[in-house]
Amino acid sequence: MTPPPKPTTPRGGRDALGAFAETIETTFLESGHSLTQPETAHIYLTTLALVGRLLEGFQANDVISLDQLRELAAGIEGMRQAPRLV
Repeated sequence: MTPPPKPTTPRGGRDALGAFAETIETTFLESGHSLTQPETAHIYLTTLALVGRLLEGFQANDVISLDQLRELAAGIEGMRQAPRLV
């Protein structure tokens, strides 16, 4: 059995998720907020939960397939990690 590939670590050893968390944080900093602020992190996570519900509705109404929903949900789950990575 072949071992799974090792994750890549772009930008000075940061993995892709960490790099994306930095991008998200930069966007918040540009608007005067930070994911290190508990209230901002809470609003961010609440918004991601709402986006997840929207996507579930799209799948329920045959706008996207179940496989597409799973892929998009995995992306949102990755985004949920940003507050703890910054």
